[in-house]
Amino acid sequence: MKNYYHILNIPRTAEKNDIRRAFRELALVLHPDVADESHTEAFIQAREAYEVLMDDLRRQAYDVELDARANMSQRVERSPFSKRSGTSSPSDQHKVFSKKKATTAHQFSPKFTQQPIRQHYEAQLIAAEESACRPIDIPGLLEISLEDTLKTSIYTVTLAHNSQNPEATRKYKVQIPGKLYEGAFLRVKGLGYNTAGGIGDLIIEVNLAKHPVLRVCGDSIFYDVTLSPWHAALGHDLTIHTLEGPLKVTAPPILCPPQMKRLQGHGIYNAQGKRGDLWINFKIEIDPPTSFRARRLWAELAEEYKRIHQSGS
Repeated sequence: MKNYYHILNIPRTAEKNDIRRAFRELALVLHPDVADESHTEAFIQAREAYEVLMDDLRRQAYDVELDARANMSQRVERSPFSKRSGTSSPSDQHKVFSKKKATTAHQFSPKFTQQPIRQHYEAQLIAAEESACRPIDIPGLLEISLEDTLKTSIYTVTLAHNSQNPEATRKYKVQIPGKLYEGAFLRVKGLGYNTAGGIGDLIIEVNLAKHPVLRVCGDSIFYDVTLSPWHAALGHDLTIHTLEGPLKVTAPPILCPPQMKRLQGHGIYNAQGKRGDLWINFKIEIDPPTSFRARRLWAELAEEYKRIHQSGS
């Protein structure tokens, strides 16, 4: 979980004037209009921190979650993925989950093999403080696609219910809810160890898979678009990839990269149940002239710009 106070370099007791001043100082050096492309995501994080901490209700909810995460990290034994006697991490001895990709025409939304199991188990989103793992519970990590964070999906998981014999496994279908985010916790009741003390649960921590096109920063996602010089000068209609599918957008004329276009509400969900934004990052690509005619046209364009600037002065 990101610490917005650390991002803005302010104390937890900071007033709104302090928050506003800290953000302005960062914006002077990180804003895309004055900084290079490598600082873009840092600016987005600073803007996100500013918007949360300036809103009283969002700040109060954030502080509660921040304290809960801090308490959980101090009591390491509560973490379902910590090493402790009688329990092992999924990466120590065997994989708690195994997945097989199935052939699909949509390369950005991987699905998994359908097993001959009629019933599926429903996973419930829980708060961090509810993720305490008992000895009868099974902890594990599940990697999902960015598209599957928005909707209900069914994943096939393979579980080893006998810690002494990890090769003895069974497959289950688990239905995960939408509105998920990196580090979210899910609980599936009744899929833990079956002991004399009762039946445990499956505790899942969600990881987001790397996307082939989109980049993630907090609840914002970034999409890089490369334009030719004439499209940047005259404007251009193009289709981009979003989590909901293709979307037509327009690159404005007289575009001077680095420049970004913000599509509100097209990002991924955060812990507060709200979606972030999609940022289109425009770039210009100039291919070197490989023919005499191309070089002549570039020379004519240079002469025309030179004439315009001289007449203007």
